[in-house]
Amino acid sequence: MDRWNNDLAAAQARVSSLGTARLLVFFATLFGGLAVLKTAPTYAGWLLIPMGAFVALVLSHSKASLLAARAQLATTWYEGAVARRHNTWAGLGHDGAGLVDEAHPYARDLDLFGKGSLFELLCTCRTGLGRSTLAHWLTHPASGDKARARQQAVLELASQLDRREQLALLDPQGEGDLDGDALCDWAAADPVNVSLVHRIVAVLLGLFSVAAIIAWEVYGMGLGPLAMAVVLCVAQDQLLPKRLKGVDSGAQLADAGLPLLVGLLQSLEDQPVACPELSSLKERICTPLGPPSSSVDRLRKLVAGLENAKLNPFFAPVAFLLRYKVHRLWAIESWRQVAGPSIAEWIDAAGEYEALVALGSYAYEHPDDVMPDIVEGPAQLHASAIAHPLLPTDGAVTNDVTLDDDHALLLISGSNMSGKSTLLRTIGSSVVLALAGAPVRAASLTLTPLALGASIQIVDSLLSGESHFYAEIRRLATIDELAKHEPQTLFLLDEILHGTNSSDRLAGAGAVIAGLVARGALGLVTTHDLALTAIADKLGDRAANAHFEDSLVDGRMVFDYRMREGVVSRGNALALMRSLGLDV
Repeated sequence: MDRWNNDLAAAQARVSSLGTARLLVFFATLFGGLAVLKTAPTYAGWLLIPMGAFVALVLSHSKASLLAARAQLATTWYEGAVARRHNTWAGLGHDGAGLVDEAHPYARDLDLFGKGSLFELLCTCRTGLGRSTLAHWLTHPASGDKARARQQAVLELASQLDRREQLALLDPQGEGDLDGDALCDWAAADPVNVSLVHRIVAVLLGLFSVAAIIAWEVYGMGLGPLAMAVVLCVAQDQLLPKRLKGVDSGAQLADAGLPLLVGLLQSLEDQPVACPELSSLKERICTPLGPPSSSVDRLRKLVAGLENAKLNPFFAPVAFLLRYKVHRLWAIESWRQVAGPSIAEWIDAAGEYEALVALGSYAYEHPDDVMPDIVEGPAQLHASAIAHPLLPTDGAVTNDVTLDDDHALLLISGSNMSGKSTLLRTIGSSVVLALAGAPVRAASLTLTPLALGASIQIVDSLLSGESHFYAEIRRLATIDELAKHEPQTLFLLDEILHGTNSSDRLAGAGAVIAGLVARGALGLVTTHDLALTAIADKLGDRAANAHFEDSLVDGRMVFDYRMREGVVSRGNALALMRSLGLDV
């Protein structure tokens, strides 16, 4: 990081000095040239020297600006890594807003998205392709085989700092992002057949325009031929197939973010890989067309040339007369017809590759985290010294959790703020990380692939007239339906049915939990209502009670966040109320 800081300072200083020199040479050339042309026009040829110096300074300034942008990007990348190591990263990265449905069965409950979320901690992706892929992995648990394959890729990428740095520095001056879905739709559209007559006419009009310019400039024949060339060019533009004109607007979808896609594909093509998952990604992008990065880079150049012909005020008139835009549109359409069927696979592979790189960076930045052991067989989850990935490493209290066919339910009692909800989120987030292929904050974690459902952060809706209780029972119905179709389900229920009376709560919670356990699901349920602890007794050996304790010290609640066996023996509500001066 120190090297990049030094490079950034040097590059910025060079940009400043070259900018000043460029400005001075420009004005010196301008005013000096006017003076020479006025007083000694025979020496005008000497003006080529300062003009050449100005061009050289422009090119040097552009190169220095690129180096400065690259150094700035590298510095920001390393600063982000340091922030994540020191737990000061919240609000600095992508929060994943809009990448998941609000009705998802656990994303909101586990704080997967939003400021300070698990997604923001994990996501170092530069493109929307990688971000959407990573979001999908977090919200759709993978099979055991797929998760284990990703683990190998993540560990391989974690050890390759140079590769990850190289990807982080792609397109340092780029400001756009690639709309992968829109580009795929454009690439998959029906082909536009272009008449050979139109192409021949475009070539002839270009030649006629050149001849008209020569006739005007060299032979002094007037502007008549040139005006005729302009009219004919306008006429051809009007007669072009409308669908070919649509290629222009469709190609704009590829204008932003293509350098990033090229870089991702090139890295995947060129870098040696050892694990099957990365090898499979390389095989997926192999086509008879040659390297996908070269093909996409050709599209990038075609689109860049088209944009230059439209926006450059000096080049645009020439491009119009030479039919440059028409030829580019045909070239882009030809590219689309040849490479279009493959672009969706290339984009998908690039997104997966970038998501794996992000998880590799996370593994590198959290060397004490462990890769979970994902096994097959009856549903199980065995966690030793597990902690929440968003908590600071130093000071995070760890706990052990065991769930399997013999011990399917852990019913946890305790007061508010004692750590019950945090434990649920810890287990849920760890399962999400494990089945995405990432390491977890634990001494060890062994689990089978589990479908996940949670009821932790349920909110009511004034707009739809939905109460908190109704929203909760809807979520419970969703989890129950999940368990019917996915026998290996993990359910996490926080303060279950606390929006109804005690009698209905005990009966309803007991029935829901018993039904889930009967279907083979595993679960953790929390409550501060000690009456609900009887549910564990009714389920016999397959369930157990556990609790978190607290104490009041000098009028302040103190928690140790350690889970213990059995039912909590006391509450803190009255003591806490008295400590605040309430007469209870």
